[in-house]
Amino acid sequence: MVFNRDPLGIASSVCVYILLLFGDYAIVYHVLEYGQHEGLGRSFGALLSHCLFAMSIVCHLRASLTDPGYVPLSKTKIDFSSDLEKTESGQKKKKKREPPPIGEWTVCHRCEIYRPPRSHHCRKCGRCVRRMDHHCPWINNCVGELNLKYFFLFVMYSGFLCLYAAVLITVEWLWNREESAQDSTTDKYIHSHDCHVVVV
Repeated sequence: MVFNRDPLGIASSVCVYILLLFGDYAIVYHVLEYGQHEGLGRSFGALLSHCLFAMSIVCHLRASLTDPGYVPLSKTKIDFSSDLEKTESGQKKKKKREPPPIGEWTVCHRCEIYRPPRSHHCRKCGRCVRRMDHHCPWINNCVGELNLKYFFLFVMYSGFLCLYAAVLITVEWLWNREESAQDSTTDKYIHSHDCHVVVV
């Protein structure tokens, strides 16, 4: 289990939970409760919203607390003193850094360890991560080899929740617009009929 003590990351994670909770609350208690949904349709809509909300929270927690794939730190650090001496004495000229060949291990000068291919050093975590994608402040963790699946599922479920809310709101708006149009035509008909009766 991993927990980063970055204040901005913790605040971002709390904001994610608040936004997801507000989305679920708005769908169930404002769109479905006061909309044109009856009995079974309302219950199914609320159940779907709760399921998407719960899966988003679970996947967010798994992505936040799972080790992203930190490269283990070695007890014996790599000795760079000879390289530093050569650089200071001017015997070694600075060459342009080229990316390492694919499939070869590289050296991290910050962690002072050998790291597998496609590993990168995260400045926020202070560690090298296998297959690091990026450091996400919304989960307060790196997205790497071991938690990429949970991060992708979190994004997918929260996206489905947003899409579900947008579809419900659009349907309710169109439904209310049609009803208001029908009511206005009915009122006009009744009003004209009453006037006709009065005139006759």
